Amino acid sequence: MEWFRVFSMISAFALVSLHAVPVTADAVAGTPAPVPVPEAEEIETSDDDAEYDDYDEGRDYEREETEDYFGARPFRVTVSTGVDYSTGDFGSPTDTDLLSVPFGLKLEWEPFVLKVSSSYLRIDGDVVPVGGSPEAVEGASRLVSGIGDVVLAGTYVYYPGRKVSFLPVTEITGKVKFGTANEDDGLGTGETDYEIKLDLSKRFGRVTPFGAVGYKFIGEPEGVELRNKIFAYGGLTVRVLDMLNLGLAYDWSQSAVSGRPDFHELSPFATIRFGRHFAIDPYAVVGLSTPAPDWGIGLQMRFIYDIE
Repeated sequence: MEWFRVFSMISAFALVSLHAVPVTADAVAGTPAPVPVPEAEEIETSDDDAEYDDYDEGRDYEREETEDYFGARPFRVTVSTGVDYSTGDFGSPTDTDLLSVPFGLKLEWEPFVLKVSSSYLRIDGDVVPVGGSPEAVEGASRLVSGIGDVVLAGTYVYYPGRKVSFLPVTEITGKVKFGTANEDDGLGTGETDYEIKLDLSKRFGRVTPFGAVGYKFIGEPEGVELRNKIFAYGGLTVRVLDMLNLGLAYDWSQSAVSGRPDFHELSPFATIRFGRHFAIDPYAVVGLSTPAPDWGIGLQMRFIYDIE
């Protein structure tokens, strides 16, 4: 589910149909709603450059564990894509199959990160993306596909210095989801959403626990009553090999529709690095509540370019 910035985990789900299904007050009012898998955060490691002293090497490694740094560089460009599939009833009477092909561009100029992303969406069932989460829509079973909303995110990353090395790496992220998806086809609400999020992580040897909490301001389509929502996730990642990290994350979120159950999901994930410029992040999803998918799988691929 946008979970994948602290660690690589799992991308968001939102998708679509053959018959136009706009979001209406009646449609959103009766059934529990699913929440997307948080976008998977990226965690990587690499050999340190000989030019750095011991302290800088340790600090660069900390960066690699939490913000997918392979080594300190003045400027980094990451192009990402992948595939995400999930299935379940999402709290509605019928099953839904969700398919997403995300694509994104990330620019990093320490300590700032800027990312723009979107996805190709396909849905066979009765959910509509609302506030970044697939919400069940009663009687809206259909098959539709198209391009989803465009999301722009900016992050400030604080790396503790030597004198305060006991502090966690801290990230503050602001995000805007523009309502660019086709509202009439049920690919989105057509409204703009805003999000603010705080991420914390701290490396202890080969183990890095992480956690985040955030708040989403949900845009309301005409005639539809939605609510803002709180979300959070946490977990840990373990550096098993120089090229391999394994992790487990738990995700929780409120529904954008008042009265519907909260979303709970468990996601095992991995980061596999092939050299300095390519990495893949496979993951799985297990739903723990009615609005969540029964199960899901996904894979993210990242192409990394460092500019001296």
